[in-house]
Amino acid sequence: MSALKVVLHHLNHSRSMRIAWLLEELKVDYDIKVYFRSPLGLAPPELKQISPLGKAPVVQLGDRSLFESGAIVAALAAEFSQPSFETSASPDSTFWSFFSEGSLLTQLQGAATAGGTAQAFAAGAAGAPVSDEGKKAVLDFVKFYNTAAVAPNVGPQLAFVENWLAAHPAGFFSGSDKLGSGDILMSFPLESLAYGDGAKAGFSVGPQTRAWVDRVRARPAHQRALARLQESEDAAQAKL
Repeated sequence: MSALKVVLHHLNHSRSMRIAWLLEELKVDYDIKVYFRSPLGLAPPELKQISPLGKAPVVQLGDRSLFESGAIVAALAAEFSQPSFETSASPDSTFWSFFSEGSLLTQLQGAATAGGTAQAFAAGAAGAPVSDEGKKAVLDFVKFYNTAAVAPNVGPQLAFVENWLAAHPAGFFSGSDKLGSGDILMSFPLESLAYGDGAKAGFSVGPQTRAWVDRVRARPAHQRALARLQESEDAAQAKL
C-alpha cells in the first residue's frame, strides 16, 4: 500500500462524492478540505491555489495535484489496489468513463447551469430587481431549453444505459464481477437522475438503472464516504 499523503479538496454540491467513494473502496487514508459555493453556485477563488482551473474535485497525492475526475480515478486506481476493484480499466470501464463525462454530464450540466442561473437571476442576483414578467420569462425559457434541447439527448442516452445493464447481469459498468472506474464515474449522473436534481427536473431512469444506483448506495464504502463528506461540511460550516 502506498504511503503517499492524500487530501481530497471537496466543493459542496459537486462531483467530489465519486472520489470519496473510490478512496473508501480502496481503503485509503485521506483528509478532506471543504469549500463552499457562492450564492451563484460558483467555486470560491481559494480553489485556484490548488488547481489552475479553480474547480473541484482536486486530490493532492503526495506532491502532485490531480484534477479532472477521470484522471483522478485513473491515478488513484493505479496507486492503490484492492482485490475487489479492477487493477486496470477494462474496455467497458473506459467507455463508460468517457460516456459519463463526455455525453451524459454534458447534457445534465447544461440543464443544471441554466436552471441555477435562472433561479439566481430571478431572485435578483444580477443586482437589480426583476419583474414578475421577467421572472416568468426566464423560468419559461429554462423549461423550453430542457424540453427542446436536453431531453431529446438524455432520453436516448438513458435508454442505452438501461439496455446495457439489462444485458450485463454482473451489474458493474466494468463489464465484470469487479467494481471499476466506469462505475465510479457513472455514479454521479445516475444518482442525480434517480434521486437528486435530475429527478426533480423531470428526468427518469429505468428499473435496471435504478437497481444499479440502489446497489451503489447500499455499499458500505459509499455510505462511509457520504457520512465523511457530511461531517466535514458540518465541521467547516461551524467555523464560518
